[in-house]
Amino acid sequence: MHLTLISIGSRGDIQPFMALAIGLKAAGHIVRVATHQLYAEWVQEQNLEFLSIEGNPREMLETEAGQAWMNSGLNLIKFVRNSQRLFEPVVESFLPDLWQACQNTDAVIFSTLGSAAADFCKRLNIPAIAVHFTPIGRTSEFSIVGSNLGRPLNYTSNVIGEYLLWLTSRSAVNRWRKQKMNFPPLPLASPYDLWLKEGGQVLYGYSPSVLPKPADWREGQHVTGYWFLEQAQNWSPPQALIDFLADGPAPIYIGFGSMSNRQPEQVTEIALQALKRTGQRGLFLTGWGGISNRDLPQNVFKIDSVPHDWLFPRMSAIVHHGGAGTTSAALKAGVPSVAVTFFADQPFWGRRIYDLGVAAKPLPIQRLTVDRLTAALQTITTDPIMRAKAAHLGQKIRTEHGVSEAVRLINQLTTK
Repeated sequence: MHLTLISIGSRGDIQPFMALAIGLKAAGHIVRVATHQLYAEWVQEQNLEFLSIEGNPREMLETEAGQAWMNSGLNLIKFVRNSQRLFEPVVESFLPDLWQACQNTDAVIFSTLGSAAADFCKRLNIPAIAVHFTPIGRTSEFSIVGSNLGRPLNYTSNVIGEYLLWLTSRSAVNRWRKQKMNFPPLPLASPYDLWLKEGGQVLYGYSPSVLPKPADWREGQHVTGYWFLEQAQNWSPPQALIDFLADGPAPIYIGFGSMSNRQPEQVTEIALQALKRTGQRGLFLTGWGGISNRDLPQNVFKIDSVPHDWLFPRMSAIVHHGGAGTTSAALKAGVPSVAVTFFADQPFWGRRIYDLGVAAKPLPIQRLTVDRLTAALQTITTDPIMRAKAAHLGQKIRTEHGVSEAVRLINQLTTK
């Protein structure tokens, strides 16, 4: 079959789709990846078809609207308002590409931000499967922020979350449908729940060992396991990094993925002071306001890019932003962590790994202080029970085969 994968977002959003694309290609499918031009070379290096989706997520996050969005914190009203301001023009610009991506293919697998493809595929009468890397869906078992608020409030919070996510792009989607395609507007009702009610299928690309499928989810909701893209075997570390790692105990990784901060110098100073207080070595990864290794003490090293599957098993602990991709890599490595969360699904994953006993309590970026980070570092580097739980969970995750399970389900669901 000719399959089209639509993936919109940062590198962390694209990477698991790349793992799936490679798995589908190995299973004999012709695979087209529709994503941003920023990732064209990456896709084509794997001998996959490429179709460009308008937008550059890196540039988008650097705009004033992008910075406001990332600094929304846990204020849902502020988050929705900033999301609408940021995403409405972006969504409207890439909808023609989404429509094009659904043409001349046998089935479409689309990410959360590409959910408009569901209606397009229905009109074109081709199979489509949704993909989420966070548990979007109504359940009474956990709340939208991960904590247990009680079954009624858990369910209500997930309903609200669906609507808020839809509101960030609904106006742009309906405006484009009316003006460009003469399609009727989509209703105010959540398209995510309607998709399931109409028999739509959803793959959740995370581990059932981390978050089992809730008992009140529908048959069409499938938790497959993580979709890891193995990169370590094809990557050669720079000599300076090898020398640093060999020069002392395993360091603590500190990095926040695609997140940036309006006060990088302040965050850097907090991290340096926390490392000093705990007597730990540190490794910083990107997003640190242009600092170089010459600006850092000898027990701290900075590098711009390194595959997580190579680096994380060599760390004593991991400080990350709670994004789904980085969280999964930390769990697979089997070392304790703490999430310094910014917004969106990060508080959920930060809370989840804390509840599993493999991480310290998450720290919202707005409340990050030297004292709080010091306490978290002390916990994740010295708690023997936490370290044992993290190692055990990492071992379980390494035995799972999320891509293989996703490929099996796609074959089954697209050939009915």
